[in-house]
Amino acid sequence: MMNDYPKIGVWIDGYYATYNMHNNGFQGARITVVERDRMLVGDPAAQMIEFHRSNQASLMPADIDGENLPEQGSPCPIMDIDNSTLQVNFWEFHTDWENPDNSTYSLGSTINVSSFSYLPDTYNGTGGFVTQPGTDQRLDGLGGMIMNRLAYRRFADHEAMVVTHSIRVNSGSGVMRAAVRWYEFRNTPSGWALFQEGTYSPDNNHRWMGSAAINANGDIAIAYSVSNSVDIYPSIRYTGRRVNDPLGEMTIEEVEMKTGTSNQNHWRWGDYACMNVDPADDTTFWFTTEYNGWKTWIASFNLGEISEPTCDAGEDDFVCIDNYFETQGTGTGVQQIQWTSDGDGSMNFANQYNAAYIRGNQDVINGGCTLTLQVTGFDGSVTSDSMFLSIVDSPVCNAGEDAAIYEDQSYTLQATANYYGSIYWTTNGDGVFSDQALLNAIYTPGPNDISSGGVKLNLHAEPISPCEGTDDDEVFLGIIASIDQSANESPKLSIFPNPTTGVFTMNINELRFEAPITLFVYTSYGKEVYREVVNNYGSEYSKEIDLSDFIPGIYFISATTNHGTTTMKILKK
Repeated sequence: MMNDYPKIGVWIDGYYATYNMHNNGFQGARITVVERDRMLVGDPAAQMIEFHRSNQASLMPADIDGENLPEQGSPCPIMDIDNSTLQVNFWEFHTDWENPDNSTYSLGSTINVSSFSYLPDTYNGTGGFVTQPGTDQRLDGLGGMIMNRLAYRRFADHEAMVVTHSIRVNSGSGVMRAAVRWYEFRNTPSGWALFQEGTYSPDNNHRWMGSAAINANGDIAIAYSVSNSVDIYPSIRYTGRRVNDPLGEMTIEEVEMKTGTSNQNHWRWGDYACMNVDPADDTTFWFTTEYNGWKTWIASFNLGEISEPTCDAGEDDFVCIDNYFETQGTGTGVQQIQWTSDGDGSMNFANQYNAAYIRGNQDVINGGCTLTLQVTGFDGSVTSDSMFLSIVDSPVCNAGEDAAIYEDQSYTLQATANYYGSIYWTTNGDGVFSDQALLNAIYTPGPNDISSGGVKLNLHAEPISPCEGTDDDEVFLGIIASIDQSANESPKLSIFPNPTTGVFTMNINELRFEAPITLFVYTSYGKEVYREVVNNYGSEYSKEIDLSDFIPGIYFISATTNHGTTTMKILKK
């Protein structure tokens, strides 16, 4: 058999090649791989594995560009295109050098692409379709085949392949011409999928025999042959797009690399061209193709310098205490990625944008940690960005200390809570809250609360979604009957200055000389902060009290004898 139309691709575990097999007629495609590691050291025991498919033709193996290799064990993609169904097929060649019989060749994914018209091999019964000046001889555009190469590159956050083939388009005036259809495919969890595509045909000239590649910066270039029947002999041009340009567009104005000066008197215009990326800088493109009839032209070009990398670690975020956190980093012009933490947790897949962080015990104590994304660009420069990750536990709430108020008063609750998504208050009484969803809601007792002498108030905390767990806490609010200072038996109490900034004087008059007098100072929520028992006094008693060390607010001053109690408010500024 004759192995025609060979195409070769370098993969991580071997050199892959595809052929169209002939023996008194077409016999189908042969797909082979040879043992690269042994061949590199000249080992004569290097093995070869092959598959034969009688119903396939013109296959194209993936070929790696760049230093970032596919993961070990990744199958080599083998591509063909069905011009009748307008579908691209990706076959997966799994190689097992330990046991070659376990190697497999199977369909990985079938991808629908935009409609196109097949570029025929012949025109009016003669060989070729592409016109040239000064001759009726047309050139073969090889429209039924994927063009060399299926260029693979792995970036920090995705794997991509680019490729071209020639199609037929209508100029709108009934004139048909050859054009370059190009694709970028990306690997997804469910297999290779179309990321973007386009047809490059900016005018009525023929463009065919294209080849594409993608450089380390993510820029794509395609180069091809160009001609028409009037004034353009088969020449060589290229175009391209920057990594962040609108999808599906070749945005770089077409450049002519080599102007053709003659036509060709035979219909066959080679079999393929080849676009590669220079490993010395990983940005320069090299293109090899035919010109001026059975001659070869090799040229290089660059779409521009690699830009400095950029990165974004994402907004500050949180994670439930029992879960792991998946980072959401992004970047441009990135060759390498590295996540780090100032906490004691562990980071899985730290060299990917979507790393997984598992919190440590100290992270919980600290309430979180800082995650930093550092990226290295293709120009060698480094930049970084950080985000704070809060560690969210189950909610914890505290309704505050038990307190007491007079029956004609309302009470401002002194609650606290942590790690909560929402809170609300309930009561076993008949009072009302100013807003049940506020920690410092104001509660106004109802008639039953007053007659019962008190009420229980419950604070309930819900977790931050999607975390789990709830918490409850209760406070008792005592209700004290209003004080009537007009009663003759109670001591007469006066305070000045009121309000006070700290020190005030309390005077008690019309005392009956019956010991003792007990003096109290309470906070507004019923906590006793001062007490004194006085046994020796006359008909009047004065006491200077210092509240300088206490927080501003309402306090209650109380004087109690055997004949009654008198209470007054004082405002501490």
